[in-house]
Amino acid sequence: MRVAIVYWSKYNTAFRSRNNGAFVYNALSNSLIQLDDALYESLYRLAAGGNPISTDNLDNEFLILLSQKSVLTPNPEGAEELTRRHYQRTALCSDDSHLDLSICPTLGCNFACPYCFESSQDEMLFMRPDTATKLIEFVESFRAAKTLSVTWYGGEPTINKAFEIVRSISDRLKRLKINFKSAALVSNGYMLTKEKAHELNYLNISNVQISIDGPRQVHDQRRMLKGGRPTFDRILANIDTLMGSSFTGECNIRVNLDRQNISSFSTIRNYLLERYSGTRVTVYAGYVDTAANHEKEGGCSVCAAEWADFSVEQFRDLNAVSKEGVYPLGGLLNICSATTSSGFVVGPQGEVYKCWEDVGRPNMVIGNVHDTPAICNDDLVAEYSIAADPFLDEHCRECSVFPICSGGCANRRLRSKFFGEPELNFCSLYKEHLEAYLLEYFKAFETRAICADVLGHGGDRWQDRGYRVVHA
Repeated sequence: MRVAIVYWSKYNTAFRSRNNGAFVYNALSNSLIQLDDALYESLYRLAAGGNPISTDNLDNEFLILLSQKSVLTPNPEGAEELTRRHYQRTALCSDDSHLDLSICPTLGCNFACPYCFESSQDEMLFMRPDTATKLIEFVESFRAAKTLSVTWYGGEPTINKAFEIVRSISDRLKRLKINFKSAALVSNGYMLTKEKAHELNYLNISNVQISIDGPRQVHDQRRMLKGGRPTFDRILANIDTLMGSSFTGECNIRVNLDRQNISSFSTIRNYLLERYSGTRVTVYAGYVDTAANHEKEGGCSVCAAEWADFSVEQFRDLNAVSKEGVYPLGGLLNICSATTSSGFVVGPQGEVYKCWEDVGRPNMVIGNVHDTPAICNDDLVAEYSIAADPFLDEHCRECSVFPICSGGCANRRLRSKFFGEPELNFCSLYKEHLEAYLLEYFKAFETRAICADVLGHGGDRWQDRGYRVVHA
């Protein structure tokens, strides 16, 4: 294959590292190629002018590789591939064959976490039976939907009265014609008793998320009961019970991080993984994000640069069990329940939202299951569907990392552009920190390559040809 004229893709990032050499990365193909100095200089000169590139002086095999990896393209805009991805995203967002519900049986909570985004966590209001009935009718109204997934959310859904609602609604959902595929439970874990743990399989719950914010002293300063009593020991005892019960699903432990506790993540992660070794428990870091007017001091939030450094440090620690880690995921389409036509969050009074983070905010309600039709705020639905579509944002499409970012969080995008939080950043960390992530990945790649060479598994004599593919 030989192309007479090609263009340098605008989704390329070419960079040089003092200790690791030169590279070109393309976000459209999500490929990383290492280059020797001669090839790097040749490509850099070709790219500098932004003009059509003659390929006469390029090695044919190298040219084929650059074309396959979209580094050199017939169209500098990458328009064809972006149009295909936009079509795919639109089709998935419009797909009505699957109904995705997050249900809040209460917005009340027995905890007093200072960073909680919910403005109504003190309201011990529970979903009434008539609202539950209307919710079932709401599900039945989606006649094209073949499958259903549910996330039990709050507030705290394991508060005894709330869990009774979970039981009742789950039982009724299982009797519907729709295929109730699975459910997840987001809980603080404090009231997840042995009896409730043994019910989870029947309730179709296959995943439980519980937050632990650090070692005992750190956690108990952040996730305390109302009144200030500690929760760490009881939560761990309940996770012990959960993993020793008949429950066949997974438990994901989330560690909510800001500047106050980010330094303790490795300690609690290692402790939890050792404690639950051999079980279906995972531990991951979660970013604490608050609204602009949140009472919690804004200085506690971790900035993008700090989170990028943290991510790289964690990859170094986890490299033995993770080959990807910091490497970007390719082909992202920026889809979530907020942007899909059949994704909703239902509050205890039957109010309907598009996003978890909108719960408890009257101005973000799109309807109510008690009303006919249930969805009436078409403007807000359209904003999530269209205004939050990054493929329609020319600034995003011009960004070199757009194919691995795809616009970021829809909720943050709307809050920043339309809802009075212009300082809120919705861009991916890759926009400013891509090279650091790629270099950290390359170091792990190089270590594995050297080990393979030493062990006699064959090395890649890439220097002879001047390039090698680090990630395809």
